[in-house]
Amino acid sequence: MSTKKQELGLIKNDDGNTKLLETNDETETLEDELANEIIELDKNDGWQNIHENFGDGGFRAAILGLSDGMISNLLLILGVQFALEEADNKPAYIIETGISGLVASAFSMGIGEWITMTNQAEALRAEIETEREHLDKYWDQETNTLYNIFKDHGISNETQKLIKQDMLNAPKDKVIELHLKMELGIDPNDVGNALKAALYSAFFVSMGAFIPIIPYFIVNNDDDAWIPALITSAVVGIILGYMTGKIARINPYITAIRQVVGIAIAAGLALLLTYYGVSQIPDDFKTLSN
Repeated sequence: MSTKKQELGLIKNDDGNTKLLETNDETETLEDELANEIIELDKNDGWQNIHENFGDGGFRAAILGLSDGMISNLLLILGVQFALEEADNKPAYIIETGISGLVASAFSMGIGEWITMTNQAEALRAEIETEREHLDKYWDQETNTLYNIFKDHGISNETQKLIKQDMLNAPKDKVIELHLKMELGIDPNDVGNALKAALYSAFFVSMGAFIPIIPYFIVNNDDDAWIPALITSAVVGIILGYMTGKIARINPYITAIRQVVGIAIAAGLALLLTYYGVSQIPDDFKTLSN
């Protein structure tokens, strides 16, 4: 392994990091091949690039959609359940309310996600154009700003001088991209996907919103159907939280607990406010004047 890296013009520092040997014409002409060789060799050493790209809005829209659709429709169903405690044909009212909530939530979240992501993408593109204009008009000032950032990250003056020379010869779009990433944290190649986020949001909201309705199609006793609806939502919330933690590579038990605690708090407050508030409103408002 080390022999192969030495053939590529590489050596190991004392800290174990790889660096180039003295630059020569041959190594300069093989930069792209060298970078690929380094990646392949390091993979054999056990290194892998396991990073995921969550920047297009799809992951957030899916998690938010499923969670929001389930919780909002659960609370809506519980509200109707206790507000219409004495009503006849209550399951039909609840199912109709739940399906109406599903349709409304899916469309509102989908279009809301599209508008939000579109506005965000347009704002980011405007920043990109602003940076492009600034580099045309104020090269020295923008360059000094970038070098200050390099300095804050511990990059030496000698290295900065080398970067400056390289930037003078680099394609303009690459220079702009470097400024955007370092100064503003913007990747011009990743400003989000509004359509993808909207479709993900609408689809997963629909899935989530349907979950608390299912028990009302199955349970015969309509007075008790809210219990399995609540339990089902809690179980799905735990699974969703656990899977979110796994995908994002954070502690899945914390995300699962956070999810179910959020559902419990929201459902508890909804039950209290509905049972002691909404259900106490008279059927005929005219009775208030008597």
